Amino acid sequence: YAEMENWLCHPDKANDACDVDLSYTIVNADGTTTAETFEAAENPPIDCFYIYPTVSMDETANSDLEANDEELRVAEGQLARFAETCRIYAPMYRQITVPELRRAMTGQGFTANMDMRWSDVTGAWNDYVENDNDGRGVVILGHSQGSSLVQELVKKEIVGSDMEDKIVSVMPIGITTYADADTGNFGPFEPCAEASQTGCIIAYSSYRSTNPPPPTALFGKTGPAGNRAMCVNPAELTGDDGVLDA
Repeated sequence: YAEMENWLCHPDKANDACDVDLSYTIVNADGTTTAETFEAAENPPIDCFYIYPTVSMDETANSDLEANDEELRVAEGQLARFAETCRIYAPMYRQITVPELRRAMTGQGFTANMDMRWSDVTGAWNDYVENDNDGRGVVILGHSQGSSLVQELVKKEIVGSDMEDKIVSVMPIGITTYADADTGNFGPFEPCAEASQTGCIIAYSSYRSTNPPPPTALFGKTGPAGNRAMCVNPAELTGDDGVLDA
């Protein structure tokens, strides 16, 4: 990961996937519109380390390290706007691909190498810590498959290390994150309760209010050992009664 070609987004990478136009238009209640230009922070105070979800359409069981349209789209849609708050680090990793998951779910077997994706994520994290962190605070975030690796990274590489005290927040979104039965936390990280809090976790799986998770749901359910699925509503951290301004 000393090579910039293995990063999806990195401050030292020219024309990376997060270097996109995020200008937008607000449609007001009276039908008028207001154009807003997005500007990345020139000197953001913290970093964001992101692991993207299952998006690769490579036909192999594990993806390669080349960014295709699907990786570029997810970086633009989920991550790039964080540049108004943090320096962004997003490694490519040899994830389990969408075709491989389809094969597994239809009984055709599962051949993906789990150790391969883990070695990529830890390799990227260690490169970041050794060469770029420099004592800065960092948000660890991901989605879906990426969130499972965020959970593993926190448990195996961050808790008990010098980096534990530098964690601004942990955000494994769109996967079940089980709270520790005795504390209700995820390791040393308690659920975030307000926007100004640091050293906490935001974790949830979302469902429509009119379509709650059925008994066969994969996400957001109590675990077999009775551990509750964490559910931190980010809209409630702002003090606006859970209402988000789209």
